[in-house]
Amino acid sequence: MRYGAVILAGVLLALMQSCNGMLSRYVGVIGTSFTVHWIGGVVLGGYLWLRSPAELRLRGLPWCWYSAGAMGLALVAMTSFCMVKLGPGLVICLSIGGQIAASTLCDAIGWSGGRRIPFRLRQLPGLALMGLGIWIVYQA
Repeated sequence: MRYGAVILAGVLLALMQSCNGMLSRYVGVIGTSFTVHWIGGVVLGGYLWLRSPAELRLRGLPWCWYSAGAMGLALVAMTSFCMVKLGPGLVICLSIGGQIAASTLCDAIGWSGGRRIPFRLRQLPGLALMGLGIWIVYQA
């Protein structure tokens, strides 16, 4: 179940980035980011209205957890801009490459209080294959 949810999240991320790229052709990168986050805020507001606002706990959290909102804005803006210039295939490949590199680093240092998973040399072949795959997509 969890693996299926993560796969679905990846599919939705790819579709979202592609739609954002198309939207940015009409309203620009800032307009896209505003539209996406405004709609998300309205949907979330509706959810909280139907449920209990007590679910929203924002006090006493580590500072780095709040940075996720700014990262979300940057993600939408950067992928919207790049999607038009590079196309969906390369943007998604580079995005996944960045996610794997960053998550490997986050695991190694235990970013934001997460479980620390030390980097091992046996991970290098997988990272190299990922880099090769991105290069092959780029050459297409």
